[in-house]
Amino acid sequence: MIFRKDAAALSVTATIVAVSLLALRTDAGMGAPAADVKLQVVPRGPGTVTSSIPDKTTGETACTKRSEPVACDWIFEQGSTVVLTAVPNGSDASFAGWSTPDCPGSSAECRVTVDDEQSIGALFSELRLQVDLSGDNGDEQVTSEPPGISCPPDCNSDFDARSTVTLRVNPGASTLTSFPFGCTSVEGNVCIVTMLDQPQRVGVQFNNSGGPGPPDLVDVSVRVRKAGDGTGRVTATGLNCGSTCLAKFEYGKLEPFTVVADPGSIFGGWGGICAADRELRCTLPIGPITLIRPRFFKEAAPSAPGALSRSSATETSISFSWGPSSDDTGVARYEVFVGTESAPRLSPTTTTATVVGLACGRAYDLAVQAVDGAGNRSTRTSGQLSTAPCPLLVRLLGAKVVRAKAVRRLVVRLRSSVPTQGSGTLFVNGKRIVRTRVVLRAGANALSYRMPRGSGPRRVRLLLRLADPKGGVKMLGYRMTVRT
Repeated sequence: MIFRKDAAALSVTATIVAVSLLALRTDAGMGAPAADVKLQVVPRGPGTVTSSIPDKTTGETACTKRSEPVACDWIFEQGSTVVLTAVPNGSDASFAGWSTPDCPGSSAECRVTVDDEQSIGALFSELRLQVDLSGDNGDEQVTSEPPGISCPPDCNSDFDARSTVTLRVNPGASTLTSFPFGCTSVEGNVCIVTMLDQPQRVGVQFNNSGGPGPPDLVDVSVRVRKAGDGTGRVTATGLNCGSTCLAKFEYGKLEPFTVVADPGSIFGGWGGICAADRELRCTLPIGPITLIRPRFFKEAAPSAPGALSRSSATETSISFSWGPSSDDTGVARYEVFVGTESAPRLSPTTTTATVVGLACGRAYDLAVQAVDGAGNRSTRTSGQLSTAPCPLLVRLLGAKVVRAKAVRRLVVRLRSSVPTQGSGTLFVNGKRIVRTRVVLRAGANALSYRMPRGSGPRRVRLLLRLADPKGGVKMLGYRMTVRT
């Protein structure tokens, strides 16, 4: 009996262990629960945004929070695909568009993958513009173009989303102090407003009074998602993408964004959200735009320049040209190198150059490479070009008669500026003695002539007829008196 009782207990224990092991194996095979991610939905104007998936926290599927500074902060599992639908309120309302280029145009549906925190704005039309006055004496007037506001008494009116409204102030007996908030731009007594919010308020202050105060605005997230095979940086207030590509801004704020392409890349545009698509600085309205997709592309290096060709030369300069390089965005400049120099001697924007400060009669190794706007450099094209020859100058260094056994010889020492050749004719006391072939190298030279018999001082003349490297023949004569 005791044995059976112990066996039953062991059986129960084994069953518990088996169930526990099964539970452990089941848990081990399950992945970690998905993270929760916030999707901020910001409807502005007369409309509602619905979701295909309920918010995990409240179960809501419709966002009707259309007044500042509120919005709908819905929680979904990371990676969820949510279909948002814009529903105008009433037959007089219409949908103007989403804040993300992932949902272009005015399609009522926007499919969003919730992979990280983000904001999606839905803009409806028409939007209410409200003028707030302070310090007025009663005879001021604010009117709008298009018509709708004549304040007082009509200080608010509806206008199309994204339209431009001009508010003009007639201060009457008052003094217009400022437009403390709400204007896209101001010039004198005129305030320009872009309709992006509901309600959108503009402050008009007279007579240095206090107020009116600016409205509380909802903060929305703006994300930068770069596209293309190149790289670059996008910066704005609190955003440096680079490393930080998500930042919060007040809805409706006009925020300047600036791009800088990395070396080897070029900026390919803002994706159509900026009027000047290729400008490096773009000011965007926050809220109606919550996703920016700037494009950067790798830039191919320019092709190598064509062969170098000398056009002219002086004793100290060489002028030359080369064939143009081609590049997908255009060649910004060329760089000209002389010999083994590491830094370019010249950086012309044309296909010609003149290198100066050279020595005469020398061949120089020259090279040219093309550079594009992103700093990409082509391979170098090299060539050897020469300066003009040096002038022929032959200077008499001295002369003397030397005796070798019974023979006397006249040795004339000369220094030539360039190599040359020709003939030399020796005259002694006016009589022609001999004519010989002469070859001179650049530098010191010595010519030797046999002297006729006789003693005492002799009048000697040496006449050289030499080829001039600059062309033609140059005649040089030297007179001297020697003693034999």
